[in-house]
Amino acid sequence: MGVLRASEPSSRRTITPAAPYCQHSRAEEQEKMASIRMARKELYYEPRMVDKK
Repeated sequence: MGVLRASEPSSRRTITPAAPYCQHSRAEEQEKMASIRMARKELYYEPRMVDKK
């Protein structure tokens, strides 16, 4: 993946309209990962705390 990312900047310059979509999708992916991590922490560590909330 690192090799592919290294060659991406040249292609990104030619395709400008795709840039904002990529940033938006990345933000959503980060939010999804964060929510999944929080859910995993709640499930594995203290599921009772979720019920209290």
